[in-house]
Amino acid sequence: MLRTIFDPYSDLFLEYIETTKKNDMQTNHYHDTYELFFVVKGIRYIFLDGVCHVLNPGDIILIKPYQTHYMQSLSSDFYARYVLNFAPDYLDGMLKPVEKQRFLEVLQNDILHLTTEQSGELVEVFERLRKYYNRHDAVAEKLKQNYCLELLLLCRDYYTRQERTQMPELSAAPRQEILDAIAYINAHYAEKIDLETIASQIHLSKYYFCRIFREVTGATVLEYLTNVRLTRAGRLLVESSLAIQEIAQKTGFASLVHFSRTYRNAYGVSPSDTRRRRKA
Repeated sequence: MLRTIFDPYSDLFLEYIETTKKNDMQTNHYHDTYELFFVVKGIRYIFLDGVCHVLNPGDIILIKPYQTHYMQSLSSDFYARYVLNFAPDYLDGMLKPVEKQRFLEVLQNDILHLTTEQSGELVEVFERLRKYYNRHDAVAEKLKQNYCLELLLLCRDYYTRQERTQMPELSAAPRQEILDAIAYINAHYAEKIDLETIASQIHLSKYYFCRIFREVTGATVLEYLTNVRLTRAGRLLVESSLAIQEIAQKTGFASLVHFSRTYRNAYGVSPSDTRRRRKA
């Protein structure tokens, strides 16, 4: 099963990668930070809350804290990208709380498709941020805050210039049947469904379906289904006051024991630990 792990960062993390080697993530992961992911060259596929979307050159997305995701290069091994993680309170001194909340809500979970000129503007700011990233004096810390805010302001400006765009689905390379299967799982994860049920919905033999599903997503059908259930359960633990047993039932787990064991194996903590940490 594709494991899900918590990947901690400090207040600010910046990374630029340009590679010709295939670099697929081996774990589904999440952070307690926002993540700004910007593709400069090549194509990357992001699996966000278990749903796959394509990122082309000039595409940028803001990922929410605690939102599970991982990346793959299904159609191109070469890519270049920037990743910027920042804590939810990193810009508190520069934006009012209400203003920050509205600002980030507009950007998160929408893919922005930038023009060549806009991409160039972002690269310039990312590079200025990289210049000071490893410095920790007072001047550098203030400059890093300013550049982080500038990146978000530019993205907000680009967003207002274009129509809101829904997440693009996979390009023509993966089969439509897999997209249909993913949609079915996302809609019916709370029900008692199995491999035969899903395969019958898309009119494929379960053996052929299993093979092409793994080729496209990098996970087995059961791993994908379990990840969707765990993601939904994790959100309910954090965002609702439902009893843990009720959460297990609402997300398709056979029993509280099964849910607790699966959750601990995936995240390394129990469901009750997660709830206590969020209340702390």
